[in-house]
Amino acid sequence: MSLIADALQPNIARGLFALSGRPSVRHMSDTILIGPKSGYDLDIDDASEEVSIDFREGAFIAEAFGGDASRLASASFTTMSGLVGAIEDANSLPWALIRLYYASFYSGHGLIRLMGHSCTYFENKHVQHIKSLLNARGTMVNFALSGGLYSCKMNTKQTGFTMIQARGRVGGAHEAFWELFDGILSEFSETLVLSNLDKNDARDVLRKVEAARRIFRKGGGASWLSSVRNEIQYRHGKGVWSPLNLNRSRREALSRLAGQWTRDPMDIEIDTPPVDELPNFVLACVFTIALCRCALQRLKDRSPRAASSFAQIPLRIYEGA
Repeated sequence: MSLIADALQPNIARGLFALSGRPSVRHMSDTILIGPKSGYDLDIDDASEEVSIDFREGAFIAEAFGGDASRLASASFTTMSGLVGAIEDANSLPWALIRLYYASFYSGHGLIRLMGHSCTYFENKHVQHIKSLLNARGTMVNFALSGGLYSCKMNTKQTGFTMIQARGRVGGAHEAFWELFDGILSEFSETLVLSNLDKNDARDVLRKVEAARRIFRKGGGASWLSSVRNEIQYRHGKGVWSPLNLNRSRREALSRLAGQWTRDPMDIEIDTPPVDELPNFVLACVFTIALCRCALQRLKDRSPRAASSFAQIPLRIYEGA
């Protein structure tokens, strides 16, 4: 049993443990348009530029967060299929590393949804619907409310969420996401101090999470993974395209690191990462993927209907990958 699963469990949204089958809500943004027939409450905080939405139904909001998490984790594990071997091949190496990044990006998105957060793009149609409802009740919005990327957080009753525009320090949607992801990991680290874990166990989990965060934050900010992916994908850098600068032994070493995505996150060798950038990149990616898988496994194991838990959907893909 994983220590990090024990540490994560109190941070997982309660309603997800009882969620079973294939969730009908697969995109968080669509909750705005397909909310319960009873409607939902809206509130505006002009000072923080925050919108609060309460659907008054815990099952609906669990399905929204769980459905989104299942979709994203499934995409991550599908992306990992055959990837470890592809890293060894000189011709497939660059796109294998780009795929690895996207697998971690999807898993990171899935993980924060399991923890009651999301980084979600709301289209103009979603925002216009909110505006229409506010206008109907005579509520004025004194800040720019428009389509874009929003940071969402489940409310304490777990019947709705707040949404505020996500703004990274630099860059676009990927950079904004990794800043949010790092912030959630930081909050998770803080909860370890008050957790029920043995002090030594809590310290071990904290050390592992903080080791990953140090890689995420290389070079300042928290979007180093995105920077490396951009350099590989758009600048054809890091010596992974022709003419190739990585010999077979280095490619095999990267492949072995990538193969750790199936391990317990506590066993991933991230505590003292190597000096080279590519091994750091691979380790941080696989740690994120393994962390998401670990949370899904704990959800399934603790579900009163484990065989039909919604977590089974991405886990079956993982088992087939």
